[in-house]
Amino acid sequence: MCGICGIFYPTCRDRQPDADKLIKMRDRLTMRGPDASGLSLGKGYGLAHRRLSIIDLSAAGNQPMKTADGTVEIVCNGEIYNFRQLRAELEGLGYVFSSRTDTEVLLYGYVEWGLAGLLGRVLGMFAFAILDHRQWVLHLVRDPLGQKPLFYQWVGDAFVFASLACVFEEFTSHTINVRAVDNLMFSFAIGGEHTIFENVQRVLPGSSLTILSDRRMQQETYWFPDFSQPDHGLSMSEWTTRVEDVLKSAVERCLVSDVPLGITLSGGIDSSLITSMASEMVGQVSTFSVATADPAHDESVYARVVAAHCKTDHHELQVSGQNVRHLLMRLIAGMGEPFADASAINLIAISELLREHITVALTGDGGDEGFGGYSYFLAYHLADTIRGYVPSGARPALAGLARLLLRTSGQLHRLGTVLRLAALPQRETIAQAWFDVVNRRQFYTGELLDCLADYDPRQYYIDTFDRIKKVSLADGAMWTHILTILPDDYLVKGDYATMALGLEARSPFLERDVIDLATRIPAAVRFQGYKRKSILRQVASSRLPRDIVDRPKKGFVTPIWLWLTTSWDDLVQEFILGPHLEQRGWFRRDALEAIVRQHRHMPATSSGYFLWTLLVLELWLRLNIEHTLSAHDLI
Repeated sequence: MCGICGIFYPTCRDRQPDADKLIKMRDRLTMRGPDASGLSLGKGYGLAHRRLSIIDLSAAGNQPMKTADGTVEIVCNGEIYNFRQLRAELEGLGYVFSSRTDTEVLLYGYVEWGLAGLLGRVLGMFAFAILDHRQWVLHLVRDPLGQKPLFYQWVGDAFVFASLACVFEEFTSHTINVRAVDNLMFSFAIGGEHTIFENVQRVLPGSSLTILSDRRMQQETYWFPDFSQPDHGLSMSEWTTRVEDVLKSAVERCLVSDVPLGITLSGGIDSSLITSMASEMVGQVSTFSVATADPAHDESVYARVVAAHCKTDHHELQVSGQNVRHLLMRLIAGMGEPFADASAINLIAISELLREHITVALTGDGGDEGFGGYSYFLAYHLADTIRGYVPSGARPALAGLARLLLRTSGQLHRLGTVLRLAALPQRETIAQAWFDVVNRRQFYTGELLDCLADYDPRQYYIDTFDRIKKVSLADGAMWTHILTILPDDYLVKGDYATMALGLEARSPFLERDVIDLATRIPAAVRFQGYKRKSILRQVASSRLPRDIVDRPKKGFVTPIWLWLTTSWDDLVQEFILGPHLEQRGWFRRDALEAIVRQHRHMPATSSGYFLWTLLVLELWLRLNIEHTLSAHDLI
């Protein structure tokens, strides 16, 4: 795991890049790669790298790397889990390697198979750039699900790329994209191609971007999830066997490391299955979990049960607002863009504990996405069943009943949710968010509203939904989620919170072959008995205690709404009610004062998350753009 950046002059091959700027850009990525740095400069290009050493810890593994004849160069962030098999294939073809790294396998794999052939073979998480001097082209590539970030921008004749968007300021000044600010307030994250800066874009997951010598850009999608071809010919037991086999293969690949490795264990089915399989393969493994004082969200007791069952070397971290506050600026310094999923605080806290013992951590991320773990996936499946009994002409009446039930609470409210999903077209219900856009006017200034005009952040989710084929409601929700919320929020959270401390997180459930298999599972099998993750429960039933298999899901929740009224209340006073946020011209002071008063009087998750998003935005701007704060400040 590393940080990469570079500059390419496609039409100015004799242009000498500014080495000082490139080095400054590279060294702002140091926390992502604390072990070594590298630089390759020549006429028309510059490649730079910060290294977190995982495979082949010697200097032979440093980057940038080039072929023996110097005609192809590469910088890579991530891991290729099947590199040993690919290396053996290349050695059989006569290639000689000078290191034991996966990056060198990418390099010669490109030479032998070309970009398309290489991408059809590799398994792992990665973002890399290949400069081919023979054709004078630059290829940028991002892994299928978007686990590793990659951004780019044109600056005059120069094409610039980097692992984090914020480091582009070393080359040019930037204008804040207010639509991205609106996206952040809507969904805690900034998704799609566009970023917090007007002229900086991100390479999309599962795609490559080629810069040709005449400045043309060619974007290719080399992988795309597909829920449109469910396999109805297998029984539940056959599906269970297939899923267990592919997951075991993914876990085995993810265990390859030359540095200490462990597992983040929540006590849920996903991380518990990873722990069970890894323990079978390597013997005793180290596991790590978080404990909180909030019994509604604390899962540590379940993690202890699994740790004892699998005989792991278990470590537990007690998390509170006081004992993680010192990590706040470190977390925000690692953000290429402002990012406000509050559970990142839990993750960076456990990452600090992990980093004292290990450098690589396996996680259960992705099990919910591929196998139907979220409640709203099941709600769509229930809605699909109800639709089968309701004529289309009766759906307006059903929508009316749903509106009435949604004014209630408990089971009736949940029924109203399902009826709404059954009654309305899915493209009208697909945009999930905490922040209701109809309430923006009470917080935004007239100036910001004028800039936004008729912009609606929900359109991004609707446009994504419109790209996919017609499938069941549940599959449509899962498909859209994998293309939006997963890469924009959950994977960004994992990258920022772990890389801020130089920790590599690996997710076997997010391996391409696992997701490819998961998308073929029919919804009726995935939600058999109207239960979430039916197949994973079947896999787990022979491996884990029954209490773990049957327990209800809990989210990885940070009680930020409580901390902002207690140990972090001074941050609200200084950074939300202080003069700077108001002076940016985006938010009305009277509205900010009102929501702070309301939250202090009656803390609620919705107002707490809104205030947390404001706090992150303000701190990020001061730290990464204005540089009036640093990662080492103890605020």
